[in-house]
Amino acid sequence: MKTEIDTLLTYRVIARIVGDPVLHRQRITVEVHDQVVTLLGRVPSPQARLTAAELARHTPGVRDICNRLRAGGRDRPDEFDELTAPYQPPSPRPANGLALTVALFFAFVTIILALSGE
Repeated sequence: MKTEIDTLLTYRVIARIVGDPVLHRQRITVEVHDQVVTLLGRVPSPQARLTAAELARHTPGVRDICNRLRAGGRDRPDEFDELTAPYQPPSPRPANGLALTVALFFAFVTIILALSGE
């Protein structure tokens, strides 16, 4: 869930990027979660990629950045991005076997007692 500070930081980073003479026409997606900015999209050069990162990094309130921008006509992320693992949401925890067994036992006992009239 996005917090108010994350929403505010999103607008601040976008404003800084739009205000830059090189980046203002680029399609850069800005995502913020827990004050960490992620930049996504394609920019014309490695220098433009660095400029976008610096603008985001120096926005007051930003704790860290993840620069996923691609420079030039490259079809793949830079070498550093290949070293990082993609985000995987946590999988649901399996049910505790003992707790499930106890719950089923008590449900069974309750049904037996209800059917026997006690």
